[in-house]
Amino acid sequence: MDTQSVEATLEEYLLQGVAKEIFFADEAKALCVEIGNHAQEVNAQGYGQLFGSLQVSYSDRQTLCVTKMFDPEDRRFPTRTIRAILNLIERHASLWSLPQKNKLQETLIIAGHDKQSILALDNAQLSLAIASHFNGTLPQGASAGVGQLSLALRNLREARNKVIAHNEAIAQSARTLATWGEAEALVTYAKNFVTIISFGFLNLYMGNDSSTYHTTADARRTSVALNRLLKAANLSS
Repeated sequence: MDTQSVEATLEEYLLQGVAKEIFFADEAKALCVEIGNHAQEVNAQGYGQLFGSLQVSYSDRQTLCVTKMFDPEDRRFPTRTIRAILNLIERHASLWSLPQKNKLQETLIIAGHDKQSILALDNAQLSLAIASHFNGTLPQGASAGVGQLSLALRNLREARNKVIAHNEAIAQSARTLATWGEAEALVTYAKNFVTIISFGFLNLYMGNDSSTYHTTADARRTSVALNRLLKAANLSS
């Protein structure tokens, strides 16, 4: 592969993979929240079961979107995940042009690395260093993973594997139920990852960080439309 082809692959993995899952996860959460905001009204009009089912469906979709982003790379069936992106960066470290290498340098310096050592790295070394940084912070869904993000990913994967994808015969009391906050924390990690990698490696601006991620507002459009629909149907004040 050459620089142009690896950059094209990285752009595809980002935009058609992780960034797309972030959008759908944000959209699903916003719809769930909007339904919850009108629960009293829709229940009073006899539509509680309908909107309750929709809320469960979108909650499941959020879980699927979040867990897909953190799945391991499958060499038989290539997947567009964070892990696959990091492996791509490492495998082709010598090819990256790094149009905004200062973004990558800044990330490593803020993380505690020696400034002069980071500024002295060539493109290949800097690419490997940023991949190592994210490999070190990436949530681990396996039982060996520690930290709040790893625990969150483990809970969400359990929900996906034992309830959503399969109807496993396991009592709910035996499971640790995932929370909205856990899913949101993983989405925040993914947003920060995308903003750093897209800008540093591709000069593609997706926001400064998770707080300014550029599709967050767009993902809320369907929930805004739902709000208008409910008002038009006199199901909301």
